[in-house]
Amino acid sequence: MVRSRFVVPDALVTLALLTAAAGWQAQTVRQVTDLRMDDQDGYDIDDAGTVVVATSTADPLGTNPRHARQLFKWTLPDGQATQVTDLDRGVAGPVSITDDGSSIAFVSPSDPLGTNHDASLELFLVGADGSGLA
Repeated sequence: MVRSRFVVPDALVTLALLTAAAGWQAQTVRQVTDLRMDDQDGYDIDDAGTVVVATSTADPLGTNPRHARQLFKWTLPDGQATQVTDLDRGVAGPVSITDDGSSIAFVSPSDPLGTNHDASLELFLVGADGSGLA
């Protein structure tokens, strides 16, 4: 499996993964996202190659109508998308998923826990299913 962190600043972006995990042929290219008119900061993938996370201003699920930068997750190989966060000020910068895919770290100026009253960029950790925000 190829593991990389990269930033894609352009609009109309798709993500392709090169992986040899979970029975896929080595060097198989697979498009996971189709985020039209999008603005995102980067992607990360767990060590097993089964969970991809990214921040995005897109509204692919109809759950981000304000187009605030939120955290999204895709499971592989089915490509099932989930919006993980719904923060008033969104998520800032790249994200990182743990090797086992259970938790996601991100930075945000939001105040979801009532402890960021000055709206500074703070580091948060959330379960990959959106639970346990800390």
